[in-house]
Amino acid sequence: MSSIVVIGSGLAGYVFVKELRKLSSQAITLLTQDTGEYYPKPSLSHAKRQNKSPDQLVMADAQKMAKDLNIEVITQCEVTSIEPSNRRVVTVQGSFSYDKLVLALGASPIFPQAITYDKLPMVVNNLTDYREFVNNITEEAKVGVLGAGLIGTEFAYDLSGRNQSIKWIFSEPWPLSRFVPKPVGDWLKENMAQLGISPINEQVLAVSDSKSSGYTVKTDKGEYDVDMLLQAFGIAPCIDLAREAKIRCNRGILTDRTLRTSDENIYALGDCAEVDGIVLQYVMPLRIQAQTLAKTLSGQEDIVAYPAMTTLVKTPLTPVAFSLPPIGEGNWVIEQSSSEGVVAMYMINGEKAGFALAGECAKMRTSLVRSLPSWTSSQ
Repeated sequence: MSSIVVIGSGLAGYVFVKELRKLSSQAITLLTQDTGEYYPKPSLSHAKRQNKSPDQLVMADAQKMAKDLNIEVITQCEVTSIEPSNRRVVTVQGSFSYDKLVLALGASPIFPQAITYDKLPMVVNNLTDYREFVNNITEEAKVGVLGAGLIGTEFAYDLSGRNQSIKWIFSEPWPLSRFVPKPVGDWLKENMAQLGISPINEQVLAVSDSKSSGYTVKTDKGEYDVDMLLQAFGIAPCIDLAREAKIRCNRGILTDRTLRTSDENIYALGDCAEVDGIVLQYVMPLRIQAQTLAKTLSGQEDIVAYPAMTTLVKTPLTPVAFSLPPIGEGNWVIEQSSSEGVVAMYMINGEKAGFALAGECAKMRTSLVRSLPSWTSSQ
């Protein structure tokens, strides 16, 4: 029976192992550079308002996961290299041989080169980061959040439950500009401001140590002092290990729709993977990938097929939902826009291919997504 090594104990790694265990009893070793706790990473950006401590987010520790899944979990095990020709993974705790290797390496925070960092802001990309963040934040602290992508928007909202002003500083043309048209972003910005959030839509130039506080954020229009600064400019797939092993990479680790990389014995999934030219850093695509790969490695080769999927932004008092196909050039058509909400449809060649909803209109997301073509069929 073949042996499988998995690198990474995030959702991608553990969900894949769970799916494989439904189909196969193969020997599995999971290597992780951290403590191997199983927790839902998306919860990090909305735990504060729910008064959840870092420990309350943990669903199981590494020992329990190893027992429940009948696998070996090696914690605090940094991987230093992959040797495809020898089918071996080299780590700080020794080498591990494999028949099949699964890369679930995740993604790391982006630090834009256009910004000068004399003092690095905090980032929250895992439970360890989150523990440090919440252990240092106080109710009196002046807090800044950099970035108005999905994670930056959710953190700005989450922290606004702390009963003081949040400086939300972003260079994007409007919040969630990668996913929604301007009327939806403007609606979100205006309604977030009513929660004690101060949107500052300016070009961020530099982050430095403040004489009067923790950080100074310099923009093209001014300077802002805060006690704590959280950066959320997005994440980039972790590809260094794969690239050094001569596995083909682009933005992410390149795979076909079976999730096989350029090496026939190595697979990738989750935030690090570029599947058939597409990087999708969401939970639902990850689960589809995990199910697909589990079938393939249990001898039932399968391919990834994505239905149209919707994302509900974790800002419940200012609800926004969107479904945007990963490929295909189109245009936004605003069907409704008022103080109550916004409905926008994404059109490709005259056909509805996606949507963005705000306010009361976000309730339409379930019925609308059913009417959209699958994302796989549009590839």
